[in-house]
Amino acid sequence: MENREMSVETLSRRLTAEEHDVTPEREQRRVRTSLIHDLLPRLEEDGLLEFDPRSGSVTRTEAFDARRDEIERARALDEGLRRDEGPLESVRYAEPSAARLASSND
Repeated sequence: MENREMSVETLSRRLTAEEHDVTPEREQRRVRTSLIHDLLPRLEEDGLLEFDPRSGSVTRTEAFDARRDEIERARALDEGLRRDEGPLESVRYAEPSAARLASSND
């Protein structure tokens, strides 16, 4: 997310265009549905963003900004694996960072 806040519509349109180099309406609906029902609630649960399903507003949190380097590394890994078509290991379930371990022990 380049902007601190954006709508689910804008986010789904950007993701669809990035993944497919086009924005066909059907594919955008699939991406939007996945965002609303799966990805955004999990990212909110992890404290990386706030999602308001009523308004469709998605807002980055300070935790997202603090973990931006990790997120960028995960994105770079994902991009590399897409090109090589290798297996993708979930970053969400990877070993927790030292900062996350320290905060969970408090």
